Amino acid sequence: MITVNEPFEFGKDALLLYLKNGLTFLFRGYKIVLTKKQYSLSKDGKNLENDIRDAVYNEARRLLLAAIKNNRSDRSLRFDFYNEPRDTSNEDDIKRFDITLNYDSAIFNKDIIIECKRLNKNGKNQAYIDNGIQRFITDRYGHSLAIGGMIGFIEQGKEPDILKDLQKRINTYSTTSRKLNPVSNNSSFSVTEYKNHLSQSNHKRNKGLEDIELYHLLMDFTSIISD
Repeated sequence: MITVNEPFEFGKDALLLYLKNGLTFLFRGYKIVLTKKQYSLSKDGKNLENDIRDAVYNEARRLLLAAIKNNRSDRSLRFDFYNEPRDTSNEDDIKRFDITLNYDSAIFNKDIIIECKRLNKNGKNQAYIDNGIQRFITDRYGHSLAIGGMIGFIEQGKEPDILKDLQKRINTYSTTSRKLNPVSNNSSFSVTEYKNHLSQSNHKRNKGLEDIELYHLLMDFTSIISD
């Protein structure tokens, strides 16, 4: 006989906590990368997104494992990152995710998806929507979960200018049900480390799914990327 002490399903609040903690470790990893790496658009341009993502992921996961060892009783740390895993369940649409956040071993509890995109001044902002947000809207990314994450790697330009242009594009996008705005410092999702770098938007989805809540974290790499 199996005794069930707690529900198998994870509610939205629990998922948000995992995403919040996941983004926190990724942001900490980003800050370490700024002290260790140097990139060049001319030399590394083709693979720059993957190179940056891998570096951030590796540092974040190292920090997470250290935190788990020191806080074994903290349930909010019971998750793991996976780098560029593939979903082969649909042979006609094999998906390769940037980062997934696994918070449970049960196969019916799907990973939280975090999509990464390069941002170069305002030149890649539409691709951030078309090849990022849109994939959550169609449920190509997201596994029908009500939340998802996106990270923008700024390689050129100023963060306030890029955010302003993203807001203009996203806020007039046909599926946007809640405009892209910075997360308030009073929000339960706000964390000191990424204060003023995190925004949130909601979007209508296909297939009768509820709106998806996306959290957008910007990381400025301009100090370590040369032409």
